Amino acid sequence: MSVISITVGNTVYVAEPTVDVDGDGAAEAVLIDFDGSGTADDIAWDSDGDGVVDTILVASQGDGDYDTGYFDPTGTGSWDESLSVPGGPILGGDTSQQNPEGDPGYNPEWSESGAPLVYSFGDSETPTETYVSEANVDVDGDGVADAVAIDMDGNGGHDDIAWDSDGDGVVDAIVVDSDHDGYVDTVYTDPNGNGHWDHAHSVS
Repeated sequence: MSVISITVGNTVYVAEPTVDVDGDGAAEAVLIDFDGSGTADDIAWDSDGDGVVDTILVASQGDGDYDTGYFDPTGTGSWDESLSVPGGPILGGDTSQQNPEGDPGYNPEWSESGAPLVYSFGDSETPTETYVSEANVDVDGDGVADAVAIDMDGNGGHDDIAWDSDGDGVVDAIVVDSDHDGYVDTVYTDPNGNGHWDHAHSVS
């Protein structure tokens, strides 16, 4: 259960990686249409494994030879710096058709828009604040965005997911990769409704 996030403009997208760029057997990227060609043949790559896309690889000639890397050094989602990179095909290929044994079926998809979701955060020292954000993650794979990508753990990436699991418009679970190894392992709930999210449940 791994997810990666990418900011493009003012929108944060989250998806399960399906492309193994470096050939190590683990997917760490996803195919996107970055150049507007109408085909998802560019690669949004989390090269350092922290759950956040840091490089977009493009085959500038459309020949599958990835020779240009785009970067977003300001973190604003502009992706306005580019460099020539050693050209070549991706090493590990597209793993999107693989379904490893034991996969629990958690497969969030990128979604550009959805219904507004309400969620609150606070603790014993900080007053609880309520937020409203447009859903941008489809957790259950039904084609409808039902969650928001957030940075709950403060690692700088929107790689945690505030999920409205029952569809009532209020977030009731926050899914987190607590050790930043690319695999979701903890779900936080807020049974008291005070925004403290102080009940943790391990998932596998």
